[in-house]
Amino acid sequence: MTETPLLRIGIIRTLASAEQEEAINCFDKLPNSPCVHPGFEVEIIDAIFKLLHWNYTWVIADEYGSVSGASGTGLIGMVHRGEVDIGASTIRFLPDRMTLVDFAYPIWYYKQSYILAKPQAYSYRHFVFTPFDPFVWLLLAVTVLLCVLLDWAVNCLLLLRHQTAKRKVFASVISLQNYVGMLLMQNVNLPRFASCTMILSFYAFFSLILTNYYESVMTGLLAVPLNRRVPFYGIDKLIPLLETKEKLLVYFSEGTEPMYPESLKARFKASLVGNPIRVSPSLSTVDDIIAHQGGVYFGSEFEDKIPFRVSDSNPDKGFITVRDDTVASTMGSFIFPKNSTYLKRFNNALIYVLPGVHRIKGRYPGQRPYPSAEYSAWVGGLTLTLDHLWEIFPIWLTGLSLAVLCWLLELYGWRRKNQQKMASEKNNTVGMLFNHLNWFQVKNERSAFLNRDINYFNSTSTA
Repeated sequence: MTETPLLRIGIIRTLASAEQEEAINCFDKLPNSPCVHPGFEVEIIDAIFKLLHWNYTWVIADEYGSVSGASGTGLIGMVHRGEVDIGASTIRFLPDRMTLVDFAYPIWYYKQSYILAKPQAYSYRHFVFTPFDPFVWLLLAVTVLLCVLLDWAVNCLLLLRHQTAKRKVFASVISLQNYVGMLLMQNVNLPRFASCTMILSFYAFFSLILTNYYESVMTGLLAVPLNRRVPFYGIDKLIPLLETKEKLLVYFSEGTEPMYPESLKARFKASLVGNPIRVSPSLSTVDDIIAHQGGVYFGSEFEDKIPFRVSDSNPDKGFITVRDDTVASTMGSFIFPKNSTYLKRFNNALIYVLPGVHRIKGRYPGQRPYPSAEYSAWVGGLTLTLDHLWEIFPIWLTGLSLAVLCWLLELYGWRRKNQQKMASEKNNTVGMLFNHLNWFQVKNERSAFLNRDINYFNSTSTA
């Protein structure tokens, strides 16, 4: 008769909260005494061992450990050195770990995640200027001033040419009131010249689009609850915050780093030179670093537990969990020493248990999916930039160019008209001069005839 093997199972007492106190207090009674909720991974192990008719005993590990050193640390090191026959706390498949231990068939999928303090409430300071970015506001101010300047120049050259400086300054104020009032949807004075009409027409279209954009964005900003602003969503956005020391990484043990794309490796390593990962085995210390020092705890979470990009994972502590979609999902399972004789039979039995692992896991309230905290994401797209408005400004510049062309034509026509008027007045003056000369000539001729008649009459009377 084959002797029933007795396997040593390495396991970590969880750092989790009171919801797993029952598992912590009774899992080590197995297999000799029953335990209603020994922990979902312990239940899976127990089910497999019952199928195989194996016995087991527990060996407590302090931490998951890492591959640092020749034989690793924590649970990984215990399995590698053969101090235990199986690691019952599931661990992610990572290349460096696979050099020290073998993995059973995967039972979970993990996503890299970050735990950080819930960001501060959204500030409504400068709220009036939120709809447009500073460059758009600057272009708007330049546009109004350009319109006022062009309108004033047209009026000064065509209408107020001979008026006093005070009158011209007053005209510029009236022009400013018109163009600002149009943005505010107020009544304006109708222009007297075609070029001013051209400017006003295109500016009216420009103002209509901008005012409707502004009203729509302001309505959206007031309707959408801008409560929080999540500072990053992936390792690519976290690295700049590490470089500026706005954030710092924290973990329970040394020798562990978050996953990152190979393209970001050099930059990530450089960010840790002046801002190294803080390490503490104390949960309270880690919580304090997260809450008060801008700490970011990195780790992995079950993929089905964080279905949302931002999860309200710990409202009592004021922590949120951010899922990193820039890094691929990883598999996780139990670990065995290299070339273990038990691994193949364990995997054969695991196949029969796999369909029920999620049902077993679902019995534990702490393994239910976190609620969404997407309400805390910043709706940054509501601020309009030049990318949103680039079509308006070329149209406006086209209208402004046509207005300038029209103004030049009006100026040319005004000058031609003045030249013709001056030529006509000059001709009239010359004509009047000739008329006067003709009048004097006629008068002299008449005087000569009259004198001749008088002389003739006098000579006749004497005779």
